[in-house]
Parts: sequence; C-alpha cells; structure tokens
Amino acid sequence: MIALKLSLSLEHYATKESIDIKKLCFKRSSISIEDFVKHIKEGFCFCHWFTTKADTFKIYEKKNDNFDRANVVFVDVDDSNMEMKQFVCGLSKKPTIYYTTPSNLCPSKGNKYRFRLCYVFREDILNGKTLASAYRGIIKEIRKDYPTYPDQDSCGARPAQYMNGNGTPRCEVYSTDKVYTLSDFGAALVESAHHENRSVKESANSNECVYPIKDKDFINDLFEIPPSELIIKYRERYCYFDHTELTYNNGYALIPENYQEIYRSWYQDVVTSNSGDIRKVSVVKIKRDGDNRRKCLFVSALIRRKIFPTITFEHLLYNLVAERQWYYDNSDNTLNNQELMRIANNALNMEYEKINIKTKRKPSKFKVDKLYCSERGIKPKSMVGIVRRKLKDEEIGNLYDCSLSVKDNFAMLKANGIKIGLSRLYEFYDRNNIPRRPYKKPIE
Repeated sequence: MIALKLSLSLEHYATKESIDIKKLCFKRSSISIEDFVKHIKEGFCFCHWFTTKADTFKIYEKKNDNFDRANVVFVDVDDSNMEMKQFVCGLSKKPTIYYTTPSNLCPSKGNKYRFRLCYVFREDILNGKTLASAYRGIIKEIRKDYPTYPDQDSCGARPAQYMNGNGTPRCEVYSTDKVYTLSDFGAALVESAHHENRSVKESANSNECVYPIKDKDFINDLFEIPPSELIIKYRERYCYFDHTELTYNNGYALIPENYQEIYRSWYQDVVTSNSGDIRKVSVVKIKRDGDNRRKCLFVSALIRRKIFPTITFEHLLYNLVAERQWYYDNSDNTLNNQELMRIANNALNMEYEKINIKTKRKPSKFKVDKLYCSERGIKPKSMVGIVRRKLKDEEIGNLYDCSLSVKDNFAMLKANGIKIGLSRLYEFYDRNNIPRRPYKKPIE
C-alpha cells in the first residue's frame, strides 16, 4: 500500500474562513489514501514535505527553496460548468482522489463547480522542475478529453503551495485505485534537487536565467530591501500606473474607446477622529486568500501590458510589487517575489493580439480632475453633474432642429438613441434661450 508524503496541519477547520493563516502549522506525515480522505473531510490543510528544523513547522518556513519531496500532484478545477463526478467520468486518466472544495457552488463565486483532483505517484518528486513537469503532463492529458480546459489556477505546479481540505457538510470526496508513474504523464525524474532549488535571485544573476532581465540592480534590491523601500527607490525609474493616461481639459477628460483600467472594489467604513467626530469614508477592499489573488494579479499585468505594449519585465514587475503592497494581503507569502516574477513573465509572453480583458463594469464616459476641483473649491460629485449636463447639451445641440417643435425634437432625439426626458429638453431650451415655438422662415 502506497503512503502519501504530505505535511498535515495540526488543527482542522470547519470552514475556510476560520483558518488563521499566520498561526497555521504543519507536521510531516506519511498516510494512506484512506486516511487522507478522512483528513480532507475533517477540514485539515496539507502541503508537501520541506526541509525544516523539525518535523513540525510553521507556514512561513515552507518555501520553494527548501522543498524536499512529494508524491501527490494537485490540480484545481475552478469555475467549471460541469459537475465534478461528470467531469472525472470523462477523463481517460482519472485522479487517485477528488473532492469538492469549500467554494463549490458558492453564490459569491458565481455558483460554479469547484473541485480538486489529486494524482498519486509511485516515485518521489524531488524538485520543483519535476513537479511542474508532472503538473503540465496532467493538464495535457486533461485537455485530450476536454480541449478547452482553461487551467485557471496552476497553483499545483508550485512546491510551496498549501491546500485546504473541506470540513463543510456538503463536501464530496471519492477515491480510485489509480496510482501513476511520472512517465505516464511524460514527466522525467530529476534526481538532484540542489540546482533546481536555487533562489530566483541567484538564477537571475546567472546566464541560465529564463527571465528577460536587464536591470540586475533592481532584481537584487527586490530580494534585499523591503517592498515599501523598493517602491520609493525606483519610482522615478519605473512609474506606477493602473489606467490609460488621460488628457484633462477644463476639469474633465473624455474616456476613449480603448481605455483600460484596473478596477477596485470599495466599501464604506466608519472612522473616528481624535476629536471624537465620526464620519464615513470609502476604503478600497484588500484581496485576501480565497479571492483568486494570483489570477487577479495576472489580469492586472495583462491590463498594464495592454496600456503599455512595450513595457519591460522590470517595469511590469515593479508595478506588481506596488500592487501587492497596496491592494493585497500577502501574510501567507503566496505572492512572494518568485511568484510575481512568474506572473510578469507569463504576461509578457502572451501574444498581444490575444489579450482580451472582459469586464461587466460599464465604462464611464468621462473622468473629472480632482486636483482641478480642489483648486476651485468644487466638490467632485458636483463637477460630475456639471460635466454630465454639458455633454448632454452638446449631444442635444448636435441634433437639435430649430424648425421643429419641442415635442417633435423630443421624438427625433429619442429616435436617434438620445436618452432624455421632456422636462430635461425644456431645461435645455430655457438655459440656452431657445424659443419653444419652432422657427418658421418668413414668406417672401
């Protein structure tokens, strides 16, 4: 009977939200497939084996650099329209274990199917390169059965990734008798892990680096100084941006059709000043574990490349460091520097013509210049109303016909797709001193 080389959390959790990542501890274990199924249903967390001072270790002690070995490869299937058992039934090479994750059919996640496939191997995987090769081989086999399978979250290819079980009552977990060899998925076993587990910093300064690095000083500082200091030190060399640059005139700028922006989620919070005054403020929502942080960062990298097609690797990486620092919770070190380098590289390697950013958000027609408003004592919301009225007047004025009555003009504007009420049209007449009766050319 094969034993799974996994490190299990010391505690189990009824829900994903109850996990305190900072306090998460693991213990190196060797368990049977049957025991692993029980641990999944009890809500234990798990990861691979790592070289640590003791068999019990904290979450921050596991890193790609001290990865020891594994014989299980995990594949996350997210946002699927197909139910788990039906999906697995269609696979030629079925997983050893498969189970629904806590966010399966979650309303906040779009009521999509989410589950995890676990492939057990007879050989030990001794380094990150072999793990990634095995993962890619599994994805390749899945795509033979499901050609459009997107592989949205490739976290299973990273040695330091940890996984959650599913302690909720709705958990479904199944096992098969399938145990594989690496050759079943076209993966080769690399005996020595020493070379493969060198730090990215060391690799970046060697001739074997796979990243398009030109600024080695920046890469060195990335691993040597805190992110906040890095952002300040290089802000003149690599500017931060999160939207297409706009040209403001008279306090506002029109939004072009090719406009791109990284949209943020905001919420209302209540703050109390030193004097005891209570007021509401808008606060940007920080992305945390469970919010698809890697995917969101990758999308942000694609948007930046769409805005700036010739952006360099270091410039994009600088923006990702700032993005992580200001808008993401990285207390579990999932978004480490190596991960940011990987995301930046993947974004740069994507064909520009294939970058298609979809959003449900309806783009605005204009943006107001907050500095302009501040200098003139105008509230931004008031400025929005002023600009909206001005643009609507221009829209009406372009089609307005002096020879028609108010009601005829109203019908004509409606027919041309102009959204306007009759009272608003009367307002337009009065503000521009236009007679409400149609102009009639005198008879000669």
